Amino acid sequence: MFTRLAIAGFFALFLVTAAFAQPTTRAIYEQNKGAVVLLLAYDSHGMPSALGSGFYFETNKIASNFHVVEGASRIVFRVIGSKEMHEVKRVASVSKALDLAILEVGQAQQPVKIVSIEKVGVGDKVVAIGNPRGWRVQSQRALSAQFVAQGVCRYYK
Repeated sequence: MFTRLAIAGFFALFLVTAAFAQPTTRAIYEQNKGAVVLLLAYDSHGMPSALGSGFYFETNKIASNFHVVEGASRIVFRVIGSKEMHEVKRVASVSKALDLAILEVGQAQQPVKIVSIEKVGVGDKVVAIGNPRGWRVQSQRALSAQFVAQGVCRYYK
């Protein structure tokens, strides 16, 4: 009888633990890689001027860095894992102060799954998936107290 209760208790504990387990970095990457893009900006002479990362935050909108698109006359992108390049329709909005650019695109894609700031706290791990210099990168770091206090993500090495 005790053995049955012990096994049942262990199984119940395992299910509770599994239900509250955090997804792995790999699982988060696999779930969101289709929303992460490599951007290539061209100057007015048709020469590549910048390379950067971005991500779909809405079905037809990509967020990236202002310094990647600044002064570009043409911007193309591809989703991680794809070789097909797509044109950016237009730069919809920018903030030089925040180094942020919002791009409208014709290629619809599922946006990244972002957790509400109310659900994270100091010491929680965050995952950043990017494509700097065309390399596939994923990184896992703990949140700083400054991130939670200010609501602004800052990464310090």
